[in-house]
Amino acid sequence: AYCCQKHKDANKDRPIVSYATHPMKIAYNMAARSLAFIMKHSDLRSHTLHRVHDMAPHLHAWWDDLHDTYGPHTRFVLYLADVKEMFTNLPHLEILKAIDFIIAACRSTRRGRSGSLRVTLAQHGSVEFGQANRLLPQFVTLSFTDVRDICRTDITTCYFSTFGIFVKQKLGVPRGSPGSTSVAIAYCAAAEHQFSSSMHDYLHLRHAHRADRLYRFMRYVDDLFGIIAYDIRSPVSQD
Repeated sequence: AYCCQKHKDANKDRPIVSYATHPMKIAYNMAARSLAFIMKHSDLRSHTLHRVHDMAPHLHAWWDDLHDTYGPHTRFVLYLADVKEMFTNLPHLEILKAIDFIIAACRSTRRGRSGSLRVTLAQHGSVEFGQANRLLPQFVTLSFTDVRDICRTDITTCYFSTFGIFVKQKLGVPRGSPGSTSVAIAYCAAAEHQFSSSMHDYLHLRHAHRADRLYRFMRYVDDLFGIIAYDIRSPVSQD
């Protein structure tokens, strides 16, 4: 393992483990791509931005949705944040609960009912709903259960050596693993869905003006950006 000093805080280090020769590297990569695909097709109310190229269309859509929330009196508060300890301090049990939640959400969709994916072996290859067959030799079939089990193995069996001592990582996702980013994003996406659902219900119970058009957020990995609309005439709306 290598210890990478955090640029923004010299008192913190991040352990990074090389998976270059790991025997499960390909399986972990396939499961990571599959989990990302499941998240994208699970209809979650999350803020996940899957590609940087999608940011501009999102911002244009936000403007169309929010610019006249309070007519000419509409103003915006911008929100920028960084998700702290997104990788290093996540409890394994909570990560697995988040993965289960996302898989269950995808199973409830029309295309996710089959519970199976076909995945290419290539590192950046495609993932599709369905099963591999003789006409598609470049694909391998993974069930949703397979994806969950592979991710669980990756998270809970991270052993490495440092200074000649073998240790096991008991907290956080394995940095260096092909699955670390997808797993951490899944944890955030599940939490964001619960937050967005509770906010939606709360605003409707409060009979908020145009409750579905008061805020928008997006998160790329651990960087969060959002806009909140308010009425410049009403201090209450700013609160």
